[in-house]
Amino acid sequence: MWGLHWAILLAVCLPLRLDASVAWLASNVSLPFLAPLLTFAEIQLGARVLHGAWQDVTMEEIRAMTLRDVPTRLGELLVGTLIVAPSSALVGGGLTWLVVRFVRRRAPG
Repeated sequence: MWGLHWAILLAVCLPLRLDASVAWLASNVSLPFLAPLLTFAEIQLGARVLHGAWQDVTMEEIRAMTLRDVPTRLGELLVGTLIVAPSSALVGGGLTWLVVRFVRRRAPG
């Protein structure tokens, strides 16, 4: 949900009394060096779900993608995003929970 993550983040964090600034920092995984990898995974998983096969696309092609190339892979990208985004959120959230739990157990008092 490009551009909407801040609103979604506030809608979740405020009612649950979570730290929205920490959540915002954690939600910014679309760093320039990660974006091609995430896009590649989303297109591949979307293609697998929609067509039953992996796409013949390379990381170099993903890095070279422009906005004009997106409509040709839009369905695969959307379906893949619906898989990759919640999966990575669950993994990241689980790892964060484990780290916090470990740190709290080690802290005195």
